[in-house]
Amino acid sequence: MVCVYVYMCCKPIVVVGFFDKSHAKSQLHSSFLLVSARMRDDTYFAVVNDASVAASVGVDLSTDKEGAVVAFKAYDDKRTTYVGSTATAKLQEWIQSNSLPLVVCVCVCVCVCVCLK
Repeated sequence: MVCVYVYMCCKPIVVVGFFDKSHAKSQLHSSFLLVSARMRDDTYFAVVNDASVAASVGVDLSTDKEGAVVAFKAYDDKRTTYVGSTATAKLQEWIQSNSLPLVVCVCVCVCVCVCLK
């Protein structure tokens, strides 16, 4: 998944939907398309239709009745597979909750101005 790692240079999370022809009318596929349209300004989304590409990241499209949605992250556990409801609101909540790292590093910069007299 070279393309996922290229995207991660620009955004800390890439959400990939794995759907083949048999999943074209699944509820998860419809929800994924709606959520990706809503959140496209903040998160990168991709769709994979090729079973061999899906298999290379451990997704078996032949056994998944609805397809699969996987978040690839530059932080925390690097990869998370969605296992919740196929409802659009639940998928969107999951993506939003995975869009923030569990630990955030905050750097505070202090400027010191010296006045010369």
